[in-house]
Amino acid sequence: MLSQNDTGLIIVDIQGKLAEIVHQSESVIANATVLAKGANCLGLPIVWLEQNPSRLGATTASLSDALGDYQPIPKMTFDGCGADAFNEAIEKAGVK
Repeated sequence: MLSQNDTGLIIVDIQGKLAEIVHQSESVIANATVLAKGANCLGLPIVWLEQNPSRLGATTASLSDALGDYQPIPKMTFDGCGADAFNEAIEKAGVK
C-alpha cells in the first residue's frame, strides 16, 4: 500500500517533439500532468529527468508548468540510475 510518507513521483523524458509523436501522446502528457499536480497538492517529492535536453528539447510545457518549483535533472544515459544527481535526489527525497 502506498503511504504519503514514503511515496514520490518520477517523471522521465516527456520532452521535445518525441513526446508529441508517441502513441496517444495527448493522453500520456495529460495523465503525467495530472499526476504532477496531484503530487504537488499532496506535498510528495518529485524527481524529474530529461534525456539530453540540449538535443531532444525541454519537457512539454504543460507538464513543466505543473511541476512547479522542481527542476529537471539532465541525463546523458538511457538509464536514469546512471546519473548521480538522480540517485542523490531519490536518496534526499527519502522515498521507496
